[in-house]
Amino acid sequence: MKKYLAIYSFLVIFTSLLQASVTPVNLTCENLKNPLVVDVLNPRLSWINNSGDDEKGQFQTAWEIRVASTPDLLRSGKADLWNSGKVTSGESTGIPYGGTPLVSRKDCWWQVRVWDKKGKKSEWSEPAFWSMGLLKKEEWTAQWIGAPWQGEEILSKPQSPGGEGKAGNRWPGSENTPPPAPYLRKKIVINKGIASARAYVTGLGFFELYINGDKAGSDVMSPNLTLYDKREILGL
Repeated sequence: MKKYLAIYSFLVIFTSLLQASVTPVNLTCENLKNPLVVDVLNPRLSWINNSGDDEKGQFQTAWEIRVASTPDLLRSGKADLWNSGKVTSGESTGIPYGGTPLVSRKDCWWQVRVWDKKGKKSEWSEPAFWSMGLLKKEEWTAQWIGAPWQGEEILSKPQSPGGEGKAGNRWPGSENTPPPAPYLRKKIVINKGIASARAYVTGLGFFELYINGDKAGSDVMSPNLTLYDKREILGL
């Protein structure tokens, strides 16, 4: 028994000597963690390197990225979308994807491993994920839907008591206040099991998507604020 314990201890120490003293964590794509919609043809991948508590002056000397179309392929080491091979570089932010050209709705699973200043390589990181959005205008086949008052007159421009362009701009009286934001509902019937589903939604203003009364996702104030009026200050 003592012999086995001695051999096991030696293997643990020997293995630790071979492993890198830095570990890649916090993987992001386009500065987002596991984004569901990416519209960049060559998304930029980033990670953070953690070093051991007793390590000082450690740094990355090389990296390797692998990307697969399913988590099972990634776990088995079959990077069917991209295997960068070992790249000598200290960069760990904004690494552009360099594999098979990506198409709309493509799911991508990826990992990275790094080499430290002594040339020791780390284990593969935990898997991360991103998915491609709709990349071509003609792929968006949806139609705009609106409330019953969609054809109402446009509100007057903001006015100020002190004159045009001065501070204190405000909307006119309550008679010109727009109606409350509408709820737009649609009922669908699904007659088979669902492995996964994805809804592509946008709006002129903010929106929230609910399915069976439960909010889909954790985003708030989507999409990002857009000013649709003329922007004279910008010459638009």
